[in-house]
Amino acid sequence: MDSIQEKRDAYQKARSLLDRNDNQLLRYAVLEFRRCIEAVVYEKLWAYRDRIPLDAAKKWQPPQAFKALQLMEPNAASTAIIRIAKQNNIGEQVNGNFETTGIDVRPNTGWLNKTYNKIGTFLHANWPFSHNVSCKDPRELRGYLEKVASELEPLVKKSFTCTVERLVTFECSVCGSNIKANANGLEQAGEVFCINPECGSRHFVTKEGENLLFSLDACSVKCQECQTIITLPRQKLHVGYDFSCPNCTSQYEVHEQIWEIKKING
Repeated sequence: MDSIQEKRDAYQKARSLLDRNDNQLLRYAVLEFRRCIEAVVYEKLWAYRDRIPLDAAKKWQPPQAFKALQLMEPNAASTAIIRIAKQNNIGEQVNGNFETTGIDVRPNTGWLNKTYNKIGTFLHANWPFSHNVSCKDPRELRGYLEKVASELEPLVKKSFTCTVERLVTFECSVCGSNIKANANGLEQAGEVFCINPECGSRHFVTKEGENLLFSLDACSVKCQECQTIITLPRQKLHVGYDFSCPNCTSQYEVHEQIWEIKKING
């Protein structure tokens, strides 16, 4: 079963369970809504399968996976109407009527994370130390699930996905992973993160002419033995982080983090 068919199947089953008006079935409706949300996310991720490492994707829950996608595609959560028109010559402005190809409906990242996690709490047993303190009243839970159904409906009905963009490829300065990303999105964001979950290093993006330049967000220290400048990615820095000099292999560890303040006038 592919993700498009699965999201529709899960939605229909959840909707059918709600319509039976049996409070004993609400937890099963929750399961189907959660499966539906997962399928919606996987449907969108599949369009970017050549840009997301499979090993990394297997480690993520749907909200994490969609958030990772946005690191490369800042507009990945933006719904868009795709229209096309015939262009007579390359570079000329199109004056003809545009025809709508489809509506690419995307889940909002905040909604996705909140909804996926909240409905998951309804799958746990009720006990004194449970974090699930909301919607214990079946009527309240049913009302919430009706709201989820309404919010999911356009994502289920629409299955058009468009990934028309200008791609750029660069190598992560830390782990060497090849990263493909949307050039226009990178220009807007001004930064991009390595998609490798074991790395996650941030690179700043600047434009020089028609080219995009990538520089690692890092600080540098001098080796106390050979005076070599050692570059340290800020994403990795924490007390206890160990590293070595690339020249003489001297070993170092981040010992402490010091914060300082100063008075400013005004």
